[in-house]
Amino acid sequence: MEPVVSVTGLHKSYRSDGLEKEVLRCLDLSAGQGEFVCVMGVSGCGKTTLLNVLGGLDTDFAGDVRVAGTMLRGLDDRGLSAFRNSKIGFIFQHFNLLDHLTCAENAMLPSYFVRDPAASVAARVAELLARVGMADKAGRRPPSLSGGEKQRVAIARALLLKPVLMLCDEPTGDLDYATADSILDLFDSLRREEKITLVVVTHEEHLARRATRVVRMQGGRFEE
Repeated sequence: MEPVVSVTGLHKSYRSDGLEKEVLRCLDLSAGQGEFVCVMGVSGCGKTTLLNVLGGLDTDFAGDVRVAGTMLRGLDDRGLSAFRNSKIGFIFQHFNLLDHLTCAENAMLPSYFVRDPAASVAARVAELLARVGMADKAGRRPPSLSGGEKQRVAIARALLLKPVLMLCDEPTGDLDYATADSILDLFDSLRREEKITLVVVTHEEHLARRATRVVRMQGGRFEE
């Protein structure tokens, strides 16, 4: 079976003030269906840049990157948008919820880029909020929620369009240990029951212990 993530010879650099700075250096990475891959390293080592490339948010790179059967090189803006909407779920450290919307409305946001009937979207949102333990808070707004509750809503939003791959940037960084552990339990169930592949970047060792595989980055490279 083809891996969900297949990266070969990934290289990424920025040019600033006439100088070129290498951020990613000849990376190779593969992740299969249902894997939980944890990418660790200090701030500035290239972890978030790697996620941006995998999610089609950064297209200025060298090397081959194939995600969920799609070769990212050469896709135009329309193709990248279609790829992200149909294949990728994003989860961030700071949740990125809109405070003026309810939990249900936040979870529904990705549907504005597709043409699914409103009734089916509402049913999917209700199903997902129940899945993440937030059914009783569907009508509440983010300012009234705890950090863990906000992250659960963010996970429901990421799952709305049934992604193959979830990309998570420090998803437990703003949470206490017990709350973070409950989020990781949810990740485990998603991986086992729905066969979603997770690529998580973090500097937290307790999160890494829950992964099926850990890779460590330093200076834009994977350590041996």
